[in-house]
Amino acid sequence: MKKFKKTIFWAIFWLMLALVFSASATATLLKAYGYKVNLQAKKIQKTAILYIQSDPKDVQIYVNDQLKSQKAPYKDEYLLPGVYSVEVKKDGYQTWQKSVWLDSGTVPDCEAVLFLDNPKTSPASDILKELFSLNNNSNLEVKNDELWLNSKFVTRFSQKIERAILYTDEEHIIFQIANEIRVIDIDGGNNLELAQGKAITNLAVSNFGRTLYFEDSGSIFQAQIR
Repeated sequence: MKKFKKTIFWAIFWLMLALVFSASATATLLKAYGYKVNLQAKKIQKTAILYIQSDPKDVQIYVNDQLKSQKAPYKDEYLLPGVYSVEVKKDGYQTWQKSVWLDSGTVPDCEAVLFLDNPKTSPASDILKELFSLNNNSNLEVKNDELWLNSKFVTRFSQKIERAILYTDEEHIIFQIANEIRVIDIDGGNNLELAQGKAITNLAVSNFGRTLYFEDSGSIFQAQIR
């Protein structure tokens, strides 16, 4: 009887070991071919890729509120399709955030550009007035409270937009509403404040997009925004 029980024990043991090995091998094989078991949907799905770049690179990257990396770029090739919340943070900078839809076999554009938090404004030379005529905004339109780029709607606000310029990377728009100068992604995300004035009449960026210049009450001011 004892011998029979021992035989049953070892038979069950080896069966369980074989099942574990088989499951592990299957999971490894699925991962190698870019597939993953979706337990919630009860099916096997082709995985999606999340690739995040950032300027600056020494940042904290959060995906669905979980810290994933402390530097950019960050890549995860083994995610199920769906919507993911991405945040890129760095002390002294305004947080960049985006909801990213991941689809099987695609790599969405996810490039974070961080702007300084509360950049200091200081007087600048009147010689810099020439900068205001150098901004190329031919593809950017302000239609009362709307921003349009390349004849495509970007976003709408509850107040009139006074003026706007295309940022140097052509992925952002700097604009003025009332006495605030703000920046926004061209997809309408990350609407951030850069500076304030009293009677702003002109906007410009220089120094590879790191310095904002604006004319306020007839004087020129500058703010380091990157």
